[in-house]
Amino acid sequence: MPYRVGAKGSYGCSGYPAVKDDGTVMGCHKTKEAAARQIYAINQSEGNIDKAAPCWEGYTQRGMKPGKNGKMVPNCVPISKMDERIVEGDFVMGQTKEGIAHGMVEHIMWEGGTLGTPGSEYALESMPPENPAMSVRIYEEDDGAWEPTAYSIGMMYLDAQKLENLEGHAMPEDMDDEMLELMSKAETFTPTAGMKAAARRALKWKEQGKATGAGTAVGWGRAGDIVAGRSMSLSVVRRMFSFFSRHEVDKKGKDFYNTSNPSNGRIMWDAWGGDAGFSWSRGIVNRMKDKALFADFGKDWTTSESLTNIFKALGVGSMVSWNSSGGRATGKIRRIIRSGTYNVPNSDFTLNASEDDPVAVITLYRDGKPTDITVGHKLKTLRSA
Repeated sequence: MPYRVGAKGSYGCSGYPAVKDDGTVMGCHKTKEAAARQIYAINQSEGNIDKAAPCWEGYTQRGMKPGKNGKMVPNCVPISKMDERIVEGDFVMGQTKEGIAHGMVEHIMWEGGTLGTPGSEYALESMPPENPAMSVRIYEEDDGAWEPTAYSIGMMYLDAQKLENLEGHAMPEDMDDEMLELMSKAETFTPTAGMKAAARRALKWKEQGKATGAGTAVGWGRAGDIVAGRSMSLSVVRRMFSFFSRHEVDKKGKDFYNTSNPSNGRIMWDAWGGDAGFSWSRGIVNRMKDKALFADFGKDWTTSESLTNIFKALGVGSMVSWNSSGGRATGKIRRIIRSGTYNVPNSDFTLNASEDDPVAVITLYRDGKPTDITVGHKLKTLRSA
């Protein structure tokens, strides 16, 4: 065939060019798949492809999916990626709005649409075929064994890493936390009386019909666990701390302190254990990080990097700063991307992410308050604020 996909950055394209044999560039694309689709369309229009062949060269069919006009069309995937493709029933690890989660894929929205309640904080827009939304059954580790929970959570396809199984894959968000996990596998933590009181209050508000639209199954399940006094693993404590760090801004919202008619933000704050839960989870996370870091670095007091900076490990919910054209800027990390690319909103910038060089998605702050502006920076360029 007279067309091919060129290497990234060749023929004057920042992405992948669709190239004719004579060197004519037919189009530039962000992904190889998009370039291949253009070539397929050109070849089909020119009669170069057998009409009976459902997919173009180098691709094979995996089921069907809705086309632009609603008619079902072949779902073509690269042959080289067939074994890597995530399907329902696979175990995965990936970034979610509650932080890193492990679990089993229950459903992949190849058909597009919204996963979750439209307009809610946890709603995900499915973007097939490259990045559909997935529903993942959460698994939690207990004494080295992974068990399914009663909760599911949304995860984007490109944020997920396929796992053969969950054993040995309690992979934390950074190396400091990895040491923390290894040192604390068998440790569990019991909710305090203050946390139980807050969770009971939230459940009572729900019974009274004041929690319409508030929270998710994960949040209400957590409230039940707290009231029952169930011990929690370190991974659960870390997710709680992440939740509180991200939602502390809700305290500035209307009716947060109105106990007669509380805001949804206040209801879910208490469902997760309230102020007592925030202090409890923060204390455990910081204490365990210190313990892990001293185990690794405490033997070498000549290290050039100060322990103060080492302790300030960055993760979801961390306040950070970076150099900008207008001086030092600040913001809060709301997501960390460890694979693929990230297109910075309202700009032409694209950042490549990897496990060794992740990208942070940040809500910009001004005068100590969050704005509607989202920016992206390499995690290694950020400093704790």
